[in-house]
Amino acid sequence: MPVQAVAPGTAQRAVTAAVTAAVRPAVACSSGGSGGGAQGPVVRSADSQILLEWPVDSGADTYNVYYDTVTPLDKNSATLLNASVGLITGNSTIVPGLDNGTTYYAWVAPVTSGTEGAPVSLGEATPRPGDWASWPSRSSRR
Repeated sequence: MPVQAVAPGTAQRAVTAAVTAAVRPAVACSSGGSGGGAQGPVVRSADSQILLEWPVDSGADTYNVYYDTVTPLDKNSATLLNASVGLITGNSTIVPGLDNGTTYYAWVAPVTSGTEGAPVSLGEATPRPGDWASWPSRSSRR
């Protein structure tokens, strides 16, 4: 069988689908940032990970996602998720490998033509053993 090229983000979408299949309500999480309501950002906890979703920025080519255990955002100490997962082209992602019981804060910044826009707070979540998060029902992912 010939090898086929895989579009960027395909593996991430497969992981997202697997997590989505384990539909159990998220706990110990909150959403924040601007926008609010159904179109605002969402942060959900899961076992050793947090799941992030934010409104689509129609001008963005990609997104930079930062996370840290302190707030406000300090890019010098926060972790840039893209450094480990590569380009994030959709408006959702998973931050894996986190310590259960620790509160994490997340931010997203749109990137257009290689220029990063202002980061926006997504909120916070505290992963716990056995937690499974489900994505919100809205269909804004691309």
